[in-house]
Amino acid sequence: MKNKMMKNCGYAFVIGMMLFGLPACSDDDDNGNDDPNSGTPAQQPPQVNGAGIQYPVTSVTAYGTTWTYEYADGRMTGGKTNGGFVFSLSSNPLVIQTGYPDDVYTYSNIRVNESRFITYAEMTNIYEGEVYATGSATCRYDTEGHLVYEKGDFRDADGYTESYTTVYTWQNGNLMQIETTDTYEGEGERHTDVYTVEYAYDTSKWQNPGVYAHCDEEEGLSWFFEAPLFYYAGLLGRSTQNIPTNMTLTEHSEGEEDYVYVYSTTFNDVTYNDDGSIQSIGFPYNAFYYGYGNENTSMEKRNTLPNGFCIPTKDANEKTKARILLKKHLRSNNHPLPNSSKETGTID
Repeated sequence: MKNKMMKNCGYAFVIGMMLFGLPACSDDDDNGNDDPNSGTPAQQPPQVNGAGIQYPVTSVTAYGTTWTYEYADGRMTGGKTNGGFVFSLSSNPLVIQTGYPDDVYTYSNIRVNESRFITYAEMTNIYEGEVYATGSATCRYDTEGHLVYEKGDFRDADGYTESYTTVYTWQNGNLMQIETTDTYEGEGERHTDVYTVEYAYDTSKWQNPGVYAHCDEEEGLSWFFEAPLFYYAGLLGRSTQNIPTNMTLTEHSEGEEDYVYVYSTTFNDVTYNDDGSIQSIGFPYNAFYYGYGNENTSMEKRNTLPNGFCIPTKDANEKTKARILLKKHLRSNNHPLPNSSKETGTID
């Protein structure tokens, strides 16, 4: 359902794809395939150090939101945001719930590989007491534990369907490219969008102790497992060896309106704590702040977001709903989508 959100927020939201890196270009092993029976049923959250996370993150602050994470015995158990979004990870079997009291996403029938990374999961969204959407996804990993392939589909109560595939390309432990092909159908229309995210690195600086994840930027990690908690819970493989210096997003949409959109941004600076953990990652218009242990990074302490820069949404689930509704509205009322003149747009 991510694509249904993509165009509604316009360009401001695209900044959400810039953080973190995932999967590499080494050969796939048997760590998952398109078979929903791949892997074994997950019984509990994994210990996060299995995903190479050296310092379990207890808070991440950016874009007006602070995520806090709770752990027990090295395993994530739940958390919340300062906007009222809550999530929990329960055991026997592993079930993950995210959202608000009237808008809950439940991830169940979760299967994992030997490294305890997700290979298959199903999602049900209950909105105001009724089933609004369902979906499922499969994941594959390379022999180094990087996510290299993801395939999923969604259906909602209004008859809209969406299917996507994402290929992650890795080189020398760093994520070089993410390419997602997404097909959306509804109300007699069919649209195909291709999103390509490319990363550049300077391997002589900015080592990543496992905390940096492009899921922090809210749209860079996974179209199915949207909330960053899935990465920080150690469920979606290992992150990049380095933190990127640059990210470029290209979006090509085909359908009622055909257009190409290009966005590029730089990673300005990375600061570290004395123990080697990441303190902050800076961008031209924002910064991400990381907390560990009893430390917190509340917005009362860290607020660098200029007014009007980003649509004020509380979390991934809320943005999903907002984008679905707006995308339907735009198409049903024949409103043009951003850059629908087949031009290439760039935001400075």
